[in-house]
Amino acid sequence: MTDIKTLLEARAASDPRLKAVLKKIKEGTATFKDTAYYAEVYSSITGKVFSANVLDLVETEREDVCEELLRGNYEEINNICAQVQTALDEAAGIHIKPQRAAFPTDRVDQIAHSLLDPTVKDSVIKRRANTGVANVSQGFHDSYIKVNASFRNDAGLKVHINRETDGKCCEWCTKIAGRYSYGTEPDDIYRRHDNCGCTVTYENGKQRQDVWSKRSWQAPEVGSGAPPPTRFTPEQAAEIQARNMPQGLTRRRRNGIINSITINDFVESDPKGIVSQECKEAILSTLKEQGALHMYDEIKIVRISAKNGLIEPMRTNTFYRPGYPKVVLEVNEVAFVEKSLEDINNWFEFQKYSTINSLKDAVIHETAHAKIINGLTYEQYEELNLTLCGSFFTKADEGEKSLQDLAGEISEYAQKDGLECIAESHVKLTRGETIPEKLKKLHDKYIK
Repeated sequence: MTDIKTLLEARAASDPRLKAVLKKIKEGTATFKDTAYYAEVYSSITGKVFSANVLDLVETEREDVCEELLRGNYEEINNICAQVQTALDEAAGIHIKPQRAAFPTDRVDQIAHSLLDPTVKDSVIKRRANTGVANVSQGFHDSYIKVNASFRNDAGLKVHINRETDGKCCEWCTKIAGRYSYGTEPDDIYRRHDNCGCTVTYENGKQRQDVWSKRSWQAPEVGSGAPPPTRFTPEQAAEIQARNMPQGLTRRRRNGIINSITINDFVESDPKGIVSQECKEAILSTLKEQGALHMYDEIKIVRISAKNGLIEPMRTNTFYRPGYPKVVLEVNEVAFVEKSLEDINNWFEFQKYSTINSLKDAVIHETAHAKIINGLTYEQYEELNLTLCGSFFTKADEGEKSLQDLAGEISEYAQKDGLECIAESHVKLTRGETIPEKLKKLHDKYIK
């Protein structure tokens, strides 16, 4: 580890890009655009150095070295962000201690454990040590921004999130561009695709500061151009809250009544009639049987390309919003276009990758995901996701099989991660079949 760490430190210390950012931090002129760039460069260097040396490590060392490198990067990136945050706050007259997102232990364990995979080539191990490690490292910066924006909002500062395009954006970026009060921003406000040129800013209190550029400006105080605050009656406040509440939530729970997905919702989401009426009815019928109609905010027709020759017919997707996540059942048009219910069932029966044998089984599989999510806040589900996809699932006590090994008795797909294992288990249990006792306990723990 000493040689790799020394090599990383030497490479970082001599990098002119990192030197330039550190100079701006020392001068007090750095912004979060600079910290994001620093995290990107530092993470890239880490990945390249580790990838170049990972095969020289004995397998028992790879996990420890990977975890130690990422722990060091977590400290480095959080310290850089905190320095810039403190300087910006001092200039704005704000006195709030910078916050840290929790170290993503399970995510780090997952990438570290993947370096021991005996079923893949050395080139794959090197790629994981490079891009996998770099992606986890760069995520430390994203987590810092998200946690601090949330903390400042909770501390009583009036926070707004802004996303502006660079004039050369794609349709997706155009749709989410805009200015939003904290908590009403689109689910994907912080996300970006490759080569994205969008700018995201936040405003809190007196200071408005661009997250990715140098621009900052003052929001006027009352009496210097800003209007006095408007005070609402409780009735007015309730009406405004209902009007501004995320659309999916108001549809699911209106006037205290939980609303369920209907056939009309499905038809409206599929104006081209890609999914046949009998398939729509079969999907909704199974959702009803499983008591899951109210667990989805929306049914949406999407296009999901095949991966490694496999087509994903549908999936349960979650999107961030304050409190409980938005839950969407996404139906893949690639799988359903010009297919009758019989065609779909025959197709499922033919595939052997999963325990799913019919469209009904596929919907039952998805309801398992919805049931796991149901009642959890977005943060709770995200934490559970990390746990079930990490070493909890892949590691075993001495002399015992791991949950991942046991999942092989259900299906190949069940071995992907803990969430898919539970969903695949749910299908078999619903059909009245037996599964290993440890997997049944796992299923029963998260699906009531």
